Amino acid sequence: MAHRLQISDETQFHLPEGLLIRWVIAAVFAMLLLFVSLTLHIDSDTPSFFIWFSLALNSVILLLLGKEVVLVIIDEIKTKQYSLGTLIFIGVFSSYLLSVINVFRGGETATYFETSGMILVFYIGSLLIDIYLKNQIGAYSKKWEPKASKLLVKKKSGVWERVSSEDLSEGDEVKTEAEKVIPADGILSSERGYVREAHLTGEPTAILKKRGDKIMAGSIALDDDLEIQLTSSYSRSSLSNYLEQFEWEKKQLSTYENISRRAASFLLGTVLILSALTLVHYLWMGETSSAINHFLSVLIIGCPCAFAIATPAAIWITQKTLHDQGILLRTGSKAIEELAKVNHIVFDKTGTITGAALIHNVEIMDKSDLDDQTLLKLLVGIEAVDEHPIAEAVREYGRKFQIEPLHLSHFKKMSGLGVRGDWIDENERKYEVELLNRAHPEAESLDKNWFGLFVDKVMVLKIEIYHPLKKDARNLLQDLSSKGYKVSVISGDPEPQTEIVSDKWTYIGNMSPREKAEYVEKKKNENDKVLFIGDGLNDLLAMAKADSTIAMFEGSDKNKVEADMVFYNPDIMQLENLLDQAKRTKTIIYQNFFWALIYNIIGLPLAATGFLSPLISIAAMMLSSIFVTTNSLRLNTSEPITYD
Repeated sequence: MAHRLQISDETQFHLPEGLLIRWVIAAVFAMLLLFVSLTLHIDSDTPSFFIWFSLALNSVILLLLGKEVVLVIIDEIKTKQYSLGTLIFIGVFSSYLLSVINVFRGGETATYFETSGMILVFYIGSLLIDIYLKNQIGAYSKKWEPKASKLLVKKKSGVWERVSSEDLSEGDEVKTEAEKVIPADGILSSERGYVREAHLTGEPTAILKKRGDKIMAGSIALDDDLEIQLTSSYSRSSLSNYLEQFEWEKKQLSTYENISRRAASFLLGTVLILSALTLVHYLWMGETSSAINHFLSVLIIGCPCAFAIATPAAIWITQKTLHDQGILLRTGSKAIEELAKVNHIVFDKTGTITGAALIHNVEIMDKSDLDDQTLLKLLVGIEAVDEHPIAEAVREYGRKFQIEPLHLSHFKKMSGLGVRGDWIDENERKYEVELLNRAHPEAESLDKNWFGLFVDKVMVLKIEIYHPLKKDARNLLQDLSSKGYKVSVISGDPEPQTEIVSDKWTYIGNMSPREKAEYVEKKKNENDKVLFIGDGLNDLLAMAKADSTIAMFEGSDKNKVEADMVFYNPDIMQLENLLDQAKRTKTIIYQNFFWALIYNIIGLPLAATGFLSPLISIAAMMLSSIFVTTNSLRLNTSEPITYD
């Protein structure tokens, strides 16, 4: 039914109008048809009315659902790519036409209405389940899909007009807004301004750009009204090329999917040939009724449903289980396959195994007439209303030590540099208060991760910010190492945090995005199967090189869209459950393949030699599919967890 699945702007698969209602009605009629057919097969004295009633029920089912199968066959003929739909078409319509002919011939000729109706309802029902699950996954993914931004572009008339970034051209002059991503490469036309290049360096430090300096696509403007002359369009920017390389790297089918497709395709050809030979053989023997019975039995029992759902059933259950645990599986069986083979786990440090910023150290300088307590109150007061992570760290420090903030007026944010405000003491004296980072010219002497509190342009207090490890992060690293996984923590920070360093795993700092990707590729060349876990744009290229990838929910939208999996449960310890689930899923899928193979090896010869009627073949086909599904349900063993 691929031709019927139209993807809208909402990234949803749309059903043909009214198909779900039609299928429900058809399913009810199919159950009634099966009951009537059993009566006909068991009791030879059943009134002829039951035969005509079966014809009517089967005809209604075909009218409700037959169009969908016909359209599938038309598509398959056009593309020359045949699938399960081919067997469904032959089995459904041949059994119906033969039954109709036998009804009008009269006598004790056999009918196969239940064969036609049950196969059709079962097939369309499986497609409805498939569409529903794909829509569920698509709905989760869509909310993270980044939309093209709009920004001001200078027209020939000199008027600034807001234009979508997708419509930008080389040579356009654009104007930025603070905290917005610059979507294309360019040259700074303004005198000076600050940007953040975390997607290139991995670090959120503000970088001063001067007139004529290059601005790379993906940089974040920290000042309003920076004017930039573009040297590329949106689609040809360095960031776009970077993302295209990532897309190309990640598009692969899993071994599970390849096995399933090849097995179903091989079985399809085998069944068509065997059913045709069976029909010819019994017709040659002069046994027309037996020929038709055995022909339909081979077609039905050879329907590769078990092969077709062996992988999807297990993956569907795994997706649901992982979702209950706070993990979104985005790329299906490929991610599960690679996770099951992973032996090396690479963590990006910042934002992945470290949490929200905290104040690590406070140093009060002997350069102020104000007492220490007043300086601390000024520190908490100047960050009382800001929404920056550093401000939250300062407020948390104030709460911890019960420091009441002083009220400051004329609060102003200096993008990429810090904040300032005015404080008036009880003697009506006015003080200018600033909290600055080392990107500000007055605070250049500060070390990395240090901020200075300035009163009337004099630094009176310093604070050191650090990102602590997330809860149980070190335990996770130790557990993974003890289970035999190789573990690496890589970062753009030049100075490692002591609690991350251990002889049980590798820590490497001061790495650029390209160096991260090269590190992953190096490990793969050493025959390691690598899982990469990151959260920022600067991790994308490394993710593209990895065998499987996880993005943290707090990170970049683009990471969440492109990663194989997304953690939207903050408990990173779920990684252990995820790895165990992947191995169990692999086992279940191969068990399903084995069962489907044995079922067909036994069933096809029995059907061809006349030991199975069409009705028994339907039951066997359904039982095979039920077995595969039930076996897959063993994966759904975990209890849903509650998370914010």
